[in-house]
Amino acid sequence: MAGVAREADFFSHLSNTPGVGFYLAFMAAGIHARYPEFNPHDLVSDGVLEHYADVTTKGCFYYGYATYADLPVGTLLRSGWEKSPWIHRFFEGNAEGIAPLGGPLFVIAGEADQTVPIEAVRAAVKQLCVAKQPVTFRSYPGLDHDPTMQNSTPDQLEWIRARFAGKPAASNCPAGSG
Repeated sequence: MAGVAREADFFSHLSNTPGVGFYLAFMAAGIHARYPEFNPHDLVSDGVLEHYADVTTKGCFYYGYATYADLPVGTLLRSGWEKSPWIHRFFEGNAEGIAPLGGPLFVIAGEADQTVPIEAVRAAVKQLCVAKQPVTFRSYPGLDHDPTMQNSTPDQLEWIRARFAGKPAASNCPAGSG
């Protein structure tokens, strides 16, 4: 579901898009959970850190949104964040199309997604296709991130049921790419 691709671009997008910057606190917490040596201070600004502990341990999606809604765009990332070796290790561990997949992948994205830009999802799918990974991509015109999740549920269930029924997943990569 609108998977993150090219994390460096994604982090910059989150910092510069109104209403979605709270994800940076969640990402910092995720990197720290994976690499305890990572200090969230190396990624997010003091404005984010002010409420970081509450947002990442006591809150939820809506709490994070409300907490950071008034922070000005472009102020959420710490200068030099991209130099952290832990962030690079995190990115490398999440790179798509590097290691073979264990099975088919169904990628879903909204054409009007404000959280994960559709261009980044398309680029990730293209990379998977070039790597000859079994991928089916479906996008939903006019839908933002959350409405895509809800409106794609019938397609998700149909795809999953077909896998459990033993039907092979048909890749819809362009001819010659995968």
